[in-house]
Amino acid sequence: MTTPSPLHIHLIAICGTGMGALAVMLKAQGHHVTGSDKDVYPPMSTVLSEQNIPVYKGFSVAHLAPQPDLVVIGNAVSRGNPEAEAVLSRKIRYASMPETLKTFFLWNKTSIVVTGTHGKTTTTSMLAWVMEQAGFDPSYIIGGIPIGWATGAKLGAGDIGQKFSNKSKKFKNIRSTILLKKVINEIKQKNYFINNLDINIITQTPKIKKYRNKMIDNISKLCKISKDQINIKGKTTEKLGVIGKEKAIACEVIASVIKYDQ
Repeated sequence: MTTPSPLHIHLIAICGTGMGALAVMLKAQGHHVTGSDKDVYPPMSTVLSEQNIPVYKGFSVAHLAPQPDLVVIGNAVSRGNPEAEAVLSRKIRYASMPETLKTFFLWNKTSIVVTGTHGKTTTTSMLAWVMEQAGFDPSYIIGGIPIGWATGAKLGAGDIGQKFSNKSKKFKNIRSTILLKKVINEIKQKNYFINNLDINIITQTPKIKKYRNKMIDNISKLCKISKDQINIKGKTTEKLGVIGKEKAIACEVIASVIKYDQ
């Protein structure tokens, strides 16, 4: 799902650890973000200030001028809050924090969600750190600020939608081989190399076996790796869905990359 950008997004009760992290993510996505809260104090007030996100102390209808495109109403906000009441009476578009996360960040993404009673922040921080150290560039939102980190939220470039946005004219109708070469050059500059590629092509027709060797040959040249490091398998959906009706083809790739020391 795509959303117009940039939007003016106002968060009511912005200083909660979750809402503050969401504000940072929205700002990183290019939106104009404002917020308000009854209690404004560190560490979240410091994080928001460093991100140049204006925060109004207290709740007032005046904080909705100019009128935002979207208002995110925090879980701690109840009926009677002047800003929330104004949003409802003026029919301003609004959403909850989970709904906003889903709409702006989670559609078509692989997500890891940590739930439970105790240890959620610690576990999420550890997962984010491990993925960073493994060479990925994940997006994450943590209900706290881990020690040594500036914020508990980051919009990473871990997917092709962020790296090569379809909203950019320079990538319109561009050949995928050109994008692949860009990625190969970038990981090489960061001292990584491809260990192996495991590729699943999901299609009802044509049969992949006929084209498999040629595909491996082309990928080997593009990625500058041996043909023995590439495995390609063809699958079907047993005639189910749009793929089964021969209206689409899907592809899944697992790439194992290793960092080397110069």
